[in-house]
Amino acid sequence: MNFKKLFDDFSFCLEKRKGFLTEDNIRYIFFAKMYDQDSRLENYYLELPYSSQKNNPLFESDFSSLIVTKNGLHKKLDLFYKDQNCNVAIEIKFHRPSETTTGLPNKAGEIFNDIKRLQLICSENFKKYFVYVTDDEMNDYFINSKGITNPNLNNYLKSFYNSKTSQLIDNFHLKNANSIWRDGSKTFFDCASRSFRNTFDFSTISTKLKTIYSSDFVCSSISINQGKNGNLHIRVIEVL
Repeated sequence: MNFKKLFDDFSFCLEKRKGFLTEDNIRYIFFAKMYDQDSRLENYYLELPYSSQKNNPLFESDFSSLIVTKNGLHKKLDLFYKDQNCNVAIEIKFHRPSETTTGLPNKAGEIFNDIKRLQLICSENFKKYFVYVTDDEMNDYFINSKGITNPNLNNYLKSFYNSKTSQLIDNFHLKNANSIWRDGSKTFFDCASRSFRNTFDFSTISTKLKTIYSSDFVCSSISINQGKNGNLHIRVIEVL
């Protein structure tokens, strides 16, 4: 799989999209662009449970920190891909416009909920990618970190979103990120912990993150915040 071509093709397809966009649309467009390169369906698993059962490709990892529900583990991996050369775990998140700004820290927390789950996959023969697609609303939020007065968390969110391609995301600001809980910080941490038994703790994150792809473009979809510039923004983060 040529992942650089995959990300470029995915970006181009979204740029040309005119109809509705939902998170399911985003996931299946991404899968379709993968399928263009590799049409062997046995190489794909959609909605793969985070499970340590022997018949699960993720069986070597420990998911005991995740919340267990009646339907099994709290969340499923969006997409698993394997070929002769690699195993790839992919989480995909799409954020559309909100009615109010109060939900923006929640959305930011959802991102780290996905990243934290990817971190649990500890097998050395895996690549782990978080694919994030958003419109101008969350793009502006990450640039300005509105609603977050925790200075460490504020600085981290800015460095996370604005890091350059192939640049490691600096974890320096995470050391004391949990020390101040006010304003949007509380809802951020609540959403970042949604899949886990215990409250999300930035100080436990040792995994390095790296931006491996970014794209910003005008999109004609009627789902995009046309009240601003009508842009879509893609960030692909590798969990190392």
